[in-house]
Amino acid sequence: MSKHKDNLTERIQVLLSKEDVSELHVMICETAIHENKKPETLSKYLRTKIKEIIEDYKNKNKLCRILTNRI
Repeated sequence: MSKHKDNLTERIQVLLSKEDVSELHVMICETAIHENKKPETLSKYLRTKIKEIIEDYKNKNKLCRILTNRI
């Protein structure tokens, strides 16, 4: 098992409509075509997006702490 998969410890379930799933697949495929890459799985795409949201949140909080300490 790769090191990356060792860090995946919890599985979550998300209920989406068939239309939402279809739209996500279209987005993934269009992005892959534009980048000339193989399409990601839906699971990998969502995992990446969730990690981006978490990282953005952390960075926003860091910025707020820095600005608060300067005042």
